[in-house]
Amino acid sequence: MAISNEKNEPRNFTELLAVLKETTRSIDKVKKSIIEERESMIEVKQNTIEMGKNIDKLHKSSLQYSSYIKNESDYTEDFFRLAIEKNGYRIGDIVFEEVQPNTKRGSAKRGEIEVDGLLINGDYAGILEVKTTLHLNDIEKIKEKIPLFRAHFKEFADKKLVVVVAGKTVHKTARDKAHELGFVVLTPNGQKISVDNSYQRAY
Repeated sequence: MAISNEKNEPRNFTELLAVLKETTRSIDKVKKSIIEERESMIEVKQNTIEMGKNIDKLHKSSLQYSSYIKNESDYTEDFFRLAIEKNGYRIGDIVFEEVQPNTKRGSAKRGEIEVDGLLINGDYAGILEVKTTLHLNDIEKIKEKIPLFRAHFKEFADKKLVVVVAGKTVHKTARDKAHELGFVVLTPNGQKISVDNSYQRAY
Protein backbone atom coordinates (compact mmCIF):
# COMPACT_ATOMS: atom_id res chain seq x y z
CA MET A 1 0.00 0.00 0.00
CA ALA A 2 1.50 3.34 -1.12
CA ILE A 3 1.95 6.15 1.43
CA SER A 4 0.72 9.54 0.12
CA ASN A 5 2.41 12.90 0.90
CA GLU A 6 1.01 14.94 3.80
CA LYS A 7 -1.23 17.81 2.82
CA ASN A 8 1.32 20.65 3.40
CA GLU A 9 4.41 18.76 2.20
CA PRO A 10 5.75 19.95 -1.19
CA ARG A 11 5.29 17.24 -3.84
CA ASN A 12 8.02 18.31 -6.27
CA PHE A 13 11.07 20.53 -6.70
CA THR A 14 9.06 23.52 -7.92
CA GLU A 15 6.91 23.53 -4.83
CA LEU A 16 9.99 23.09 -2.64
CA LEU A 17 11.64 26.06 -4.29
CA ALA A 18 8.52 28.16 -3.73
CA VAL A 19 8.51 27.22 -0.05
CA LEU A 20 12.18 28.16 0.27
CA LYS A 21 11.55 31.52 -1.40
CA GLU A 22 8.64 32.21 0.93
CA THR A 23 10.80 31.22 3.92
CA THR A 24 13.57 33.53 2.66
CA ARG A 25 11.09 36.40 2.33
CA SER A 26 9.86 35.77 5.85
CA ILE A 27 13.44 35.74 7.15
CA ASP A 28 14.18 38.96 5.24
CA LYS A 29 11.11 40.59 6.80
CA VAL A 30 12.27 39.54 10.27
CA LYS A 31 15.81 40.81 9.54
CA LYS A 32 14.40 44.10 8.25
CA SER A 33 12.21 44.40 11.33
CA ILE A 34 15.23 43.75 13.58
CA ILE A 35 17.29 46.34 11.70
CA GLU A 36 14.48 48.92 11.95
CA GLU A 37 14.08 48.17 15.65
CA ARG A 38 17.82 48.57 16.16
CA GLU A 39 17.84 51.84 14.21
CA SER A 40 14.88 53.02 16.29
CA MET A 41 16.74 52.16 19.50
CA ILE A 42 19.83 54.01 18.24
CA GLU A 43 17.67 57.04 17.43
CA VAL A 44 16.07 56.91 20.89
CA LYS A 45 19.53 56.69 22.46
CA GLN A 46 20.76 59.64 20.39
CA ASN A 47 17.66 61.64 21.33
CA THR A 48 18.20 60.78 24.98
CA ILE A 49 21.84 61.93 24.75
CA GLU A 50 20.74 65.13 23.00
CA MET A 51 18.05 65.69 25.62
CA GLY A 52 20.66 65.23 28.34
CA LYS A 53 22.86 67.85 26.66
CA ASN A 54 19.92 70.24 26.44
CA ILE A 55 19.11 69.69 30.12
CA ASP A 56 22.74 70.41 30.98
CA LYS A 57 22.58 73.60 28.91
CA LEU A 58 19.33 74.65 30.62
CA HIS A 59 20.84 73.93 34.03
CA LYS A 60 23.93 75.94 33.15
CA SER A 61 21.77 78.79 31.85
CA SER A 62 19.66 78.64 35.00
CA LEU A 63 22.77 78.87 37.18
CA GLN A 64 24.06 81.79 35.11
CA TYR A 65 20.69 83.56 35.36
CA SER A 66 20.52 82.95 39.11
CA SER A 67 24.05 84.32 39.44
CA TYR A 68 23.08 87.36 37.36
CA ILE A 69 19.98 87.99 39.51
CA LYS A 70 22.02 87.69 42.71
CA ASN A 71 24.73 90.01 41.37
CA GLU A 72 22.09 92.50 40.24
CA SER A 73 20.38 92.30 43.63
CA ASP A 74 23.69 92.76 45.49
CA TYR A 75 24.61 95.70 43.26
CA THR A 76 21.24 97.37 43.89
CA GLU A 77 21.53 96.96 47.66
CA ASP A 78 25.09 98.34 47.63
CA PHE A 79 24.01 101.26 45.44
CA PHE A 80 21.24 102.40 47.81
CA ARG A 81 23.30 101.91 50.98
CA LEU A 82 26.18 103.90 49.50
CA ALA A 83 23.82 106.59 48.20
CA ILE A 84 22.25 106.93 51.67
CA GLU A 85 25.73 107.22 53.18
CA LYS A 86 26.74 109.88 50.64
CA ASN A 87 23.52 111.72 51.45
CA GLY A 88 24.65 111.97 55.06
CA TYR A 89 22.26 109.20 56.11
CA ARG A 90 19.39 111.62 55.49
CA ILE A 91 16.05 110.09 54.54
CA GLY A 92 13.67 112.98 53.99
CA ASP A 93 13.63 114.97 57.23
CA ILE A 94 15.25 112.22 59.31
CA VAL A 95 19.02 111.97 59.65
CA PHE A 96 20.19 108.53 60.73
CA GLU A 97 23.54 107.78 62.30
CA GLU A 98 24.30 104.46 60.60
CA VAL A 99 23.06 101.73 58.30
CA GLN A 100 23.67 98.14 59.36
CA PRO A 101 23.47 95.84 56.31
CA ASN A 102 21.68 92.48 56.01
CA THR A 103 20.41 91.95 59.54
CA LYS A 104 18.60 88.71 60.40
CA ARG A 105 16.91 87.56 63.59
CA GLY A 106 14.40 85.03 64.88
CA SER A 107 13.75 81.47 63.78
CA ALA A 108 11.29 79.49 61.69
CA LYS A 109 9.47 78.50 64.90
CA ARG A 110 9.27 81.96 66.47
CA GLY A 111 9.07 83.92 63.26
CA GLU A 112 12.07 85.06 61.24
CA ILE A 113 12.91 88.51 59.96
CA GLU A 114 15.68 89.61 57.62
CA VAL A 115 16.14 93.20 56.48
CA ASP A 116 18.47 94.56 53.80
CA GLY A 117 19.44 97.43 56.04
CA LEU A 118 18.84 98.67 59.57
CA LEU A 119 18.73 102.46 59.94
CA ILE A 120 19.40 103.87 63.41
CA ASN A 121 19.51 107.20 65.22
CA GLY A 122 18.56 108.44 68.69
CA ASP A 123 14.82 108.62 68.06
CA TYR A 124 14.17 106.34 65.11
CA ALA A 125 14.85 102.86 63.82
CA GLY A 126 14.25 102.15 60.17
CA ILE A 127 13.76 99.03 58.08
CA LEU A 128 15.41 99.33 54.68
CA GLU A 129 14.18 96.90 52.01
CA VAL A 130 15.76 97.00 48.55
CA LYS A 131 14.49 95.35 45.36
CA THR A 132 15.74 95.58 41.80
CA THR A 133 12.08 95.90 40.78
CA LEU A 134 9.59 96.75 43.50
CA HIS A 135 6.23 94.99 43.06
CA LEU A 136 2.97 95.25 44.98
CA ASN A 137 3.48 91.85 46.63
CA ASP A 138 6.90 93.03 47.88
CA ILE A 139 5.18 95.84 49.77
CA GLU A 140 2.72 93.37 51.29
CA LYS A 141 5.58 91.13 52.47
CA ILE A 142 7.49 94.08 53.92
CA LYS A 143 4.37 95.13 55.84
CA GLU A 144 4.42 91.72 57.56
CA LYS A 145 7.92 92.45 58.90
CA ILE A 146 6.75 95.32 61.13
CA PRO A 147 5.39 93.17 64.02
CA LEU A 148 8.34 90.80 63.63
CA PHE A 149 10.73 93.73 63.96
CA ARG A 150 9.07 94.81 67.19
CA ALA A 151 9.21 91.22 68.48
CA HIS A 152 12.87 90.55 67.70
CA PHE A 153 14.53 93.98 68.02
CA LYS A 154 13.64 94.71 71.61
CA GLU A 155 16.53 97.17 71.96
CA PHE A 156 14.61 99.57 69.70
CA ALA A 157 11.33 99.30 71.61
CA ASP A 158 11.50 102.98 72.59
CA LYS A 159 12.19 104.18 69.03
CA LYS A 160 9.75 105.21 66.35
CA LEU A 161 9.87 102.82 63.39
CA VAL A 162 9.92 103.96 59.78
CA VAL A 163 9.90 101.69 56.76
CA VAL A 164 12.03 102.62 53.74
CA VAL A 165 11.61 100.73 50.47
CA ALA A 166 13.93 101.19 47.52
CA GLY A 167 13.94 99.95 43.94
CA LYS A 168 15.65 100.66 40.64
CA THR A 169 12.17 100.30 39.19
CA VAL A 170 9.02 100.84 41.25
CA HIS A 171 5.65 99.74 39.85
CA LYS A 172 2.84 102.25 40.32
CA THR A 173 0.77 99.77 42.33
CA ALA A 174 3.74 99.24 44.65
CA ARG A 175 4.25 102.97 45.11
CA ASP A 176 0.53 103.53 45.77
CA LYS A 177 0.51 100.78 48.40
CA ALA A 178 3.69 102.18 49.98
CA HIS A 179 2.01 105.59 50.19
CA GLU A 180 -1.07 104.01 51.78
CA LEU A 181 1.11 102.34 54.43
CA GLY A 182 3.24 105.43 55.06
CA PHE A 183 6.47 103.93 53.69
CA VAL A 184 9.28 106.08 52.31
CA VAL A 185 10.13 105.24 48.69
CA LEU A 186 13.65 105.60 47.29
CA THR A 187 14.55 105.50 43.60
CA PRO A 188 17.81 106.20 41.75
CA ASN A 189 18.55 109.67 40.44
CA GLY A 190 21.85 109.29 38.65
CA GLN A 191 24.34 108.36 41.36
CA LYS A 192 22.07 109.92 43.97
CA ILE A 193 18.61 108.99 45.25
CA SER A 194 15.17 110.54 45.07
CA VAL A 195 13.27 110.41 48.34
CA ASP A 196 9.47 110.17 48.25
CA ASN A 197 8.44 110.72 51.86
CA SER A 198 5.25 112.67 51.26
CA TYR A 199 3.17 109.97 53.01
CA GLN A 200 5.74 109.00 55.66
CA ARG A 201 4.51 107.84 59.03
CA ALA A 202 6.06 106.11 62.05
CA TYR A 203 4.94 102.83 63.55
